[in-house]
Amino acid sequence: MENKYSLTVVVPAYNIERYIGKLIESFKYVAENYQGQFEVLIVNDGSVDETVDIAEKLIASHPFDNIRVINKENGGHGSTINRGLQEATGKYFKVIDGDDWVDKLAFESLLDKLGQADQDMIITDYTEQYVLDHKTNLVQPIAIEKANQVQSGIPNQRVPMHSITYKTAILRDNHISLSEGIFYVDIQYTIFPLKYVQSWIYYPLNVYQYLLGRANQSVNINSYIKNAKHHLKVLKSILEFYDTIYYESDLIQVVSRTLKQLLDLQWIICYMSDDDKELLKDTFQALEYSHYKYDLSEARKLSKLIYLEQKYPIIKIFSTKLIKRQLNLIYGK
Repeated sequence: MENKYSLTVVVPAYNIERYIGKLIESFKYVAENYQGQFEVLIVNDGSVDETVDIAEKLIASHPFDNIRVINKENGGHGSTINRGLQEATGKYFKVIDGDDWVDKLAFESLLDKLGQADQDMIITDYTEQYVLDHKTNLVQPIAIEKANQVQSGIPNQRVPMHSITYKTAILRDNHISLSEGIFYVDIQYTIFPLKYVQSWIYYPLNVYQYLLGRANQSVNINSYIKNAKHHLKVLKSILEFYDTIYYESDLIQVVSRTLKQLLDLQWIICYMSDDDKELLKDTFQALEYSHYKYDLSEARKLSKLIYLEQKYPIIKIFSTKLIKRQLNLIYGK
């Protein structure tokens, strides 16, 4: 497909009527001379609120034709990215969730960089915007010493989805597809394409503004317990991916660290779930069939902690800290 734009931004959108306006406005504020360099595809995942009406009214008042809504049946976060990739006409591809937004000046600077770039992966900063206390936290995923320098291979750590911009051809030509109908596919998006990335560059631009603290956000421990099978499916997909690349040293290190973090969290989810026996059985079975080697003593440590927590509630303060640390390690949240 011919590249009409420098960048395609895909916006997964499901029942976010309270937030979609801020996201669209952030793109409308981008200076006129940049509007022809990017497109925004708002992929409506079967919303049943006013998300689409609000989006279309705001788009109608936009003097340019680079923002549009794509409607589809509900299929989950992964399905919106898959659909967006099918219709993308930008040389580069970025995902920005519908309840988040971009910083105008940083986004314009990114467009300037993309106009000259040819690396497979572009990495930028993002800011965590906390709802409840209005605090912010700038996240710089790469050491500043490496900024603005073309690097070969891949980064030596998994980079959060908010920081990533891929060359569209990397995703499309290698048939990258995310699981549909489940949460937590961010992990797949940050891991699967790395097999094909041969170059990258980091720009310290605070592009992505990431909203945290919404009550129904998928990344909190209660949501993990409720959707325990979703997390297990993602874990299994990364284990399967590992078995296709375990001879590639650079990539295997990144994937191994990610699997360690996923499994540490998986034990917590298992033992806190009502369906703990079945989840534990499925998790151990997935490990048994994989080349990945995990120190099962870690599982026993976590299970003992959770057992003690149930018996002695005062211990919850420690287990809560452990869970938060695991979430931060895996998802950068």
